[in-house]
Amino acid sequence: MQQLLRQLGLERHFRTYDALAHWSDIVGKQIAQVARPLRLDADTLWIAVKSHAWAQELNFQKGTILKR
Repeated sequence: MQQLLRQLGLERHFRTYDALAHWSDIVGKQIAQVARPLRLDADTLWIAVKSHAWAQELNFQKGTILKR
């Protein structure tokens, strides 16, 4: 399947959709309750958060979230 997606040029779109669909699994239940993904523009993920403090926390955990 992955090879077919790659051949069709859809692998990146599928990976993006998969990440957004599994947001709570990736970031954890606590963060998912206060932050939700809005959209992906090029290589930038836009996220809505409940407060500036949570934005800072997500920025702090950015590396860990990207690895997941």
